[in-house]
Amino acid sequence: MFRFSNLPSVNVTVIAVALCSGGCATTAPVKFDEGRSVGVALVGAAPIVDFPTPGAEVARAGAATAMGGFISVLSLFLIQPQGLLAAPAIAIGSAKKVDCVNSYYDEHPNLSQEIAGVVDRDFSKRVVIDQFLADLAARSSLKAVVVQNGTSNANLTHEEAVRQAAAAGIDTLFELSPMNVDFDYGGELCAIRPSVRMKYRIGLVNRDQELAAGYEFGKGSSPESDAAGSKTISRWLSDRGSLAKEIEVGYAAAVSKIWYGRRGIRFVLPSPASKPAP
Repeated sequence: MFRFSNLPSVNVTVIAVALCSGGCATTAPVKFDEGRSVGVALVGAAPIVDFPTPGAEVARAGAATAMGGFISVLSLFLIQPQGLLAAPAIAIGSAKKVDCVNSYYDEHPNLSQEIAGVVDRDFSKRVVIDQFLADLAARSSLKAVVVQNGTSNANLTHEEAVRQAAAAGIDTLFELSPMNVDFDYGGELCAIRPSVRMKYRIGLVNRDQELAAGYEFGKGSSPESDAAGSKTISRWLSDRGSLAKEIEVGYAAAVSKIWYGRRGIRFVLPSPASKPAP
């Protein structure tokens, strides 16, 4: 894999989200009124990009095909031995994936570096915050303040974000961190598409108390997302911004999942001026 580190009463909308304070979940709602000051900051390292390389895929397939594919999948089926009947099919699938990945590198021997360069050139870190602002606007009447390090484009640390949020009078801070952009193989057409994993943390600034934290995932897409992989790769390399747009779709999907969360906790948000799209 190639990696790089580039208290009036108001109408409310109830959104499910995870809440854990001191390691314990609670079902008490977290209420936001229109006087609540909300901030958002980009925290952590630049995105890590994982793109499949021939060597890595060949090694993975080699393990899968040993002894008819039984060794690599044995531990997966210890509880259900009948699952071993699927092992040869898994081995065949892995071999197809090797052929698919190898086909990406036809005429592009340094493809992983090329893709990394395209992401670094075209994908803006600001996209993650912009997706959050748009999603918040669609779900509530709250306005968020962007917390940043002066004129610097560098991501903040958690401590810096909290300090600057406190100085700005922000009550609740959403910290978003673009963590990974992975590229997934897909099916008979040898399609490939990006997916993202985004880390988030939500906290009360004046107490530095964590309300929620976790990871959310989203898949990128485009009108040609089911096209053969070789055609997709050619488009990403020749059509400036096309890959960045697909990654943005993945981040938008990941951001929207923050509001639904886990463990039965709720956010209560002031209703938006217009009803959000389903």
